Amino acid sequence: MVESADDSLMPRFARRTAWSFGENALSARLAAAKAGPAPVFDLTLSNPLKCGFDLSGLGVASSFDREGLLDYSPDPWGLLSAREEVCRYYAARGAAVDPRRVMLTASTSDAYNYIFRLLCDPGDEVLAPAPSYPLFSFLADVNDVVLRPYALLYDGVWRLDREAFKDSLSGRTKAVVVVGPNNPTGSFMRAADMDFMRSAARERGLAIICDEVFGDYALDAAPDAVRSLAGDSDVLTFVLSGLSKILAMPQMKLAWMLVQGEGTLAEAACRRLEIIADTFLSVNTPVQLAFGAWMEKRELVQRPLMDRLRGNMDALRRMLEGQWGLEALRVEGGWYAVLRMEGVLGEERFCLGLLDECGVAVHPGYFYDFASGAHLVLSLLTPPEAWTEGLSRLVDYHRRKSF
Repeated sequence: MVESADDSLMPRFARRTAWSFGENALSARLAAAKAGPAPVFDLTLSNPLKCGFDLSGLGVASSFDREGLLDYSPDPWGLLSAREEVCRYYAARGAAVDPRRVMLTASTSDAYNYIFRLLCDPGDEVLAPAPSYPLFSFLADVNDVVLRPYALLYDGVWRLDREAFKDSLSGRTKAVVVVGPNNPTGSFMRAADMDFMRSAARERGLAIICDEVFGDYALDAAPDAVRSLAGDSDVLTFVLSGLSKILAMPQMKLAWMLVQGEGTLAEAACRRLEIIADTFLSVNTPVQLAFGAWMEKRELVQRPLMDRLRGNMDALRRMLEGQWGLEALRVEGGWYAVLRMEGVLGEERFCLGLLDECGVAVHPGYFYDFASGAHLVLSLLTPPEAWTEGLSRLVDYHRRKSF
């Protein structure tokens, strides 16, 4: 229900913020369980700073001890040295990127805000995948944008439902969001599906927004997986990423977008984006100065994360081997695993019972707009001991409660 208040005051608030402020049942029960005496095995934990990784090798504190720390020379695009570091990152991945087309933001959420403000008038529409991360709906709301889902279907890998995609398009569609790998499905776009989407974008004058924040964490990508759109200039395209996932440093607010596309169109987008960015100047100088030193050491961060992701995925497969009614869907990359369940009466009922009776926290699929069937979403960053024990309890609970 909407936050309680004197009705006479409500007109002071914009309709775009009329969200439900009530806590969902699962979050409330999880908070209560964590406050109690019994251990809780939280298989939703995805903040790398809370998952036992040692980032001391990055020398974070000493990285701020450098010339220019107290200077302020604002640039709406961000410091050239930091933008050039972004270009080196993509060059190592085989993509040539022009630093004049790299815009730094404090987060990818800021980048989405800038892009939505660039492309959309109030009431215009943006397509986003389903299943996907629920943050997109809030980003759309605060920008007066209507978010329309396009379906992903699973047949051993996730694919675009092309007919449903075409049905989602309208005269007010301005952009399409692609997430690779997707959160939470861990899927990349298939090459043929990406070609289909580019064709639709060309025909209708749409932009493509490609969110690649988990792009460094490919685990089992299919041969036809589109790993990145960096360097792709076929249509107006914005490629997003940042430190939150690349260096497992969500507290160091630095992200970026690449502006790509046909020359005059991309240049026009850049001119408008510059004014939007200059309005906010959201990126702080110390992080930009330290950025290069951190990126040089990113293998120190990513190697143990990849070991954790692969180890937990292997443990999940072993745990589910021969178990009726529980299937781990293919994960091509990212930090999450999806389980498909049979023999349960409902996702929320299962998740609440699992928490109350077994002390295990998981996310139900409806949090992420899975269209049908019962699904669970688990974080592969969970520390191994909690992962093993939590999965064991989950499997046993499903065995006892399924019909």
